[in-house]
Amino acid sequence: MLPEDDASFADGGDAAPPAADAAADGATVEAAIEGGRDYHAEVMADEPVAYYRFEEDSDATSAIDEMGAHPGVYQGPSTIVRGLAGEGHARKFEVDSAGTGVSVASDAAMSLAFAGARAMSVEVWIQGRPASPTEGVVLGRFANGVRNFPNGGGYGLFVSDTVRFVRQRSDNAFSVSTESSEAFPLDGTRHVVATYDGKTVVLYVDGVRSAAADTDVELESSSSPLLIGAGVEPFLGPIDEVAVYAHALPPERVKAHYDAR
Repeated sequence: MLPEDDASFADGGDAAPPAADAAADGATVEAAIEGGRDYHAEVMADEPVAYYRFEEDSDATSAIDEMGAHPGVYQGPSTIVRGLAGEGHARKFEVDSAGTGVSVASDAAMSLAFAGARAMSVEVWIQGRPASPTEGVVLGRFANGVRNFPNGGGYGLFVSDTVRFVRQRSDNAFSVSTESSEAFPLDGTRHVVATYDGKTVVLYVDGVRSAAADTDVELESSSSPLLIGAGVEPFLGPIDEVAVYAHALPPERVKAHYDAR
C-alpha cells in the first residue's frame, strides 16, 4: 500500500503549467484549436467517451463527466489543488475507511469496457510520483480493482519510477505492458496518453512518443468499474483532466493537447 502522507510524493513546486487563456465568447471549437488557446476545447474536439475535470466543490459526492454519460462517485476525501492543465482545479486523493479516488460504474456492454481489440485512448495529467518503488494506479479497470486478481482482466495506467500502460487478459497474463523509455521524474507535472488502435499500444509523455508495443490478444468483457486514483495501491498525487476515448488519438492530436496546457 502506498504511504498516505504528503512525504510520499515530491513537492510539485511551481511546476504546474500556467492556466490557458479562455477562448473568446462564441468561439467555435475549431477556432480554439487553431489558436491553441483552450485545453477543454482541444479535448472536446476529439470526442471523448468520458471526461473528468474535477471542478466540483470539496464536499461533492459525484465526479462530473463532461460528456454526461458516465458520472463517477468520490469514494473518500480529497484536496482541491491548482489545476495541472487549462483553468480550474485538480484533485489530490487521500485514503481513509471510505476508500479513495473515484469509481465509475460500468458493465460489459458499456463504452468503457473496450472488450476484444476495440481501439481506445486514455489521457491524464499528474504531478509527482510515489517515492517508494510501489506502482500507483492512476486509472484502471480491473476485476475488484486489482490488476493481478484472478479473472482480473482489463487495462490500466501506473506510475512508479516509470509510467506504464497495461492491457491484461483475465488469466493474469499481460497481453502488453508498455513502459516509458525514460525514468519518470520524482517531481513536476506530466501529461500522459496511452493509445491502442487494435494492433499497437503507444505511450506518450508530455506530447512525445515514449514507447510502443504490439498485441493481438483480445480482452474479455467485464462489469468492473473504472477507478481513478483508487484501487489497492492508488496514485496519491494530484490528478487532473482525465479523458477516455473510443479511438486511438493520432500523434498530432496528443501534441496539440499538450501544447494547449
